[in-house]
Amino acid sequence: MDKEKPTQEEIQKLHDEIELLGLDSDPILMEEFEKFEKGMMNRDKEQMVFDWNKAATIIAERKPIEASAGLRSDYSYTRDVIYRDGKPIKENYAYLSSNWAIPDLILDGEEVIECYKMQHEVPDWDCDTKWPDSALKILEEKK
Repeated sequence: MDKEKPTQEEIQKLHDEIELLGLDSDPILMEEFEKFEKGMMNRDKEQMVFDWNKAATIIAERKPIEASAGLRSDYSYTRDVIYRDGKPIKENYAYLSSNWAIPDLILDGEEVIECYKMQHEVPDWDCDTKWPDSALKILEEKK
């Protein structure tokens, strides 16, 4: 698979095709296109992966009722609850790795905390990682 960045001309061609089809007046479509464009332009950059150990430490210390996680600028598609009423939630759809959007921890729906490591720091973690044993141990130890 060729991983070359698209050229500005290729991106402009996509913009032109969207305009030609009259789709540029759709704000949702244009927002999604901008996210796609960011991903394409940054695809050779290292992934930022949600830092489950940092999240566990913060949750254990602050004891929120609820904590969620998601990618900044794309919460509507990536954010989900990861902790509620004293218990970690492993069954969620949160997508927590990106080469351009910053993984965040959100406490009680109000406080947003940048929460990530670079992929090379946690090579076994990726977008599908949910509460690794190291993070669960932190939660248990700080009860």
